[in-house]
Amino acid sequence: MRQLRTLDSGSTREDLGGKGANLARLIEKGFPVPEARVVPVATFDRHVEACRQAGAVGDPALREAIVARPVDPALVAELRSFVEQVGGRVSVRSSGTLEDAHTHAFAGQFLTKLNIGPDDVEEAVRQVWASAFTEHVAAYLERGGLDAAGLRMAVVLQQQIDSQASGVVLGDANRAMIESVFGQGEAVVSAEIETDHWDLQNGRIVASRIARKGWRVGIPEGPPTGALARFDLPEEMRERPSLSREQVLQVAELAGRLASSFDERPQDCEFSFAGDDLFVLQTRDVTASLPIEPPPLDAWTPPGEGSWELDVSHFTRPVTRLFADRFPPSIVEGFKAGCAYYGTLISHLEVRTVNR
Repeated sequence: MRQLRTLDSGSTREDLGGKGANLARLIEKGFPVPEARVVPVATFDRHVEACRQAGAVGDPALREAIVARPVDPALVAELRSFVEQVGGRVSVRSSGTLEDAHTHAFAGQFLTKLNIGPDDVEEAVRQVWASAFTEHVAAYLERGGLDAAGLRMAVVLQQQIDSQASGVVLGDANRAMIESVFGQGEAVVSAEIETDHWDLQNGRIVASRIARKGWRVGIPEGPPTGALARFDLPEEMRERPSLSREQVLQVAELAGRLASSFDERPQDCEFSFAGDDLFVLQTRDVTASLPIEPPPLDAWTPPGEGSWELDVSHFTRPVTRLFADRFPPSIVEGFKAGCAYYGTLISHLEVRTVNR
């Protein structure tokens, strides 16, 4: 009996996890999804149960036992056969039963392994399983009021696409926001590189920002290494949009069709262009951030003479170091320019961060 599952329309979240179930729905609706298979939740259950005596959830000993314990040789043969069938390289992604749900995305919480070959695919699956038991996942579950016992893990194996451009689109038929780069989209998700950005309303581009891009992330030559590589972009490409206007409109149209297929819920979709072909790598509902309690602030001392107010309406939690370094000067400059343009008398606004 085969253990790897195909993404057929009868599969559920309890069988294939959130990511796997969403991909199954995409295939059912006719969206272009790279060839994929899923190690189902039941296989995870059996493997973890055999390792339970090693430690509790959050205990490194349990994670080490999950990674160290071999899986069924028959499953190993199926894994290797599938990787070879799709060209010798796959991405290995988590698909938790609580992941990519209506209210909780678990974005970035679990492990993803890229550019995996036949020899390393079994270990990659075990590492993704083990990532369900880290301390930061336990904290995420606690903040979200979620039952840790409900988190179980399928694993999606997806053909590794050699992307010329890729990115993320959020939205529906009325509004879409697109961010993209040359090469693989992991640079977008991890915020490693400044991205090109487009805002669209009703299928029309209303704003755009094209970044200067020094490099791209791609698949290195030679056998699979379990990682991607950086490649410098030629000078003539560095200020060129990563997507053509036609591709931007194509992605925006995709966002509308995705939302329609998911009961009009706006989608957060990772996409990829391989040549002229557009692929959907994964999609999830756009979810609000988990409620996060800000850490207590030190005494607030105004940073200078004049009338100062702590802005807690626009900034409901502490800002990142990147925001503190980059945005206040831009906000001040843009505010003054706008006030001068419209003739208002409040061009003296200053914005500063206090206690980071």
